[in-house]
Amino acid sequence: MSKLPKLFFIILGVFVFLGFFHRNSENKNENDLKPIKVEISKNKVATGEIFSYLITIEGKFENPKLQMPDLDQFKVVSTKKTKSFSYQKDKLKTTVTITYFLFCPKPGSFTIEPVKLIDNNKTHQSKSFKIIVTGKSLKKKRKIVPYIEGGTKI
Repeated sequence: MSKLPKLFFIILGVFVFLGFFHRNSENKNENDLKPIKVEISKNKVATGEIFSYLITIEGKFENPKLQMPDLDQFKVVSTKKTKSFSYQKDKLKTTVTITYFLFCPKPGSFTIEPVKLIDNNKTHQSKSFKIIVTGKSLKKKRKIVPYIEGGTKI
């Protein structure tokens, strides 16, 4: 019988210990939250190959202003945008996801500049991405397409 209370206190101590560290890690993550996350599906593509550029913005904002990078060197195939809202600790938490499906019509090395978010005189910035596009330009590829589609006679 004396082992049961000892086991109870050991288990209780473990839960209190884990709860203490879990609470501290939640507070730390909330303060270190980076509101902009940017991803690309590929760093190296062929001309005309479609890749995705995903922007996720998450946080508790009052009056956000979003500055998007210039995507003129790419062609936009389509875009997708989702928004969700939730209340946490009497503040509105917003999550916005924007996905661009892009391709580049000419070869080269291109940089997608950072996305910037300005809220309450604070500027948050994502990282930039370098895209390497290989192959012939789409104009040159179009010149040979009739020969490829027609095939060769043997």
